[in-house]
Amino acid sequence: DPLAVIRGLGSRVAAIHGKDFDSSKTPRWTPAGEGEMPLADIVALGNELGVGFIAVELDESPGSPLDAVEQSVRYFNALG
Repeated sequence: DPLAVIRGLGSRVAAIHGKDFDSSKTPRWTPAGEGEMPLADIVALGNELGVGFIAVELDESPGSPLDAVEQSVRYFNALG
């Protein structure tokens, strides 16, 4: 549970690096917000803890990599 790990580390978390994924697909990596990771909750918790940097990586995408990046950016912009 990534949220439990982050909560457990508390103020010691300086940065968060993550990936979104769908374990039922190949490739399993997905644009942000399309997979199983609770990214909105992770970002909210990171903001609550004062985390200075949150990065999300996308190794592969099911379609165009540029489209996947654009979709991920829109997702995070929508979170505020």
